[in-house]
Amino acid sequence: MIPWLGVILGTVWQIVLGMLWYGPLFGKPWMAERGIKPEDIDPKSATAGMILSMVTAFLGSLTLALVLGRMGAAGLAGGLVWGAAIGFLIVGGVILSTGIYNDDSAKLITINGFYRALSFTGAGLLIGLFL
Repeated sequence: MIPWLGVILGTVWQIVLGMLWYGPLFGKPWMAERGIKPEDIDPKSATAGMILSMVTAFLGSLTLALVLGRMGAAGLAGGLVWGAAIGFLIVGGVILSTGIYNDDSAKLITINGFYRALSFTGAGLLIGLFL
């Protein structure tokens, strides 16, 4: 059984965290590391990127719910621990290796990696509450 409320809350968590992370929290250093300025951002591309981010946040939360449910990782602790493990070790690892191959700075890899790791940690916690 899929905990739909947990999936929706996990999706919302990821979207809100992303808006804060790449906005007031780390938006300026992220843009600086990428070598872009706010005026360089095409509104149509930004809108498409945000829509795609919402879809992938939903699919990530749904997949996380299926994995956590299959593992029996119910409750706050189970969701938190396994969400963090998946976020930091699997997703964070992919971002780290991709960043290294792309010759990204350590700062950019850290900004991107911690966002994804924390997004899965929070989503796992929220999903675990409804398993």
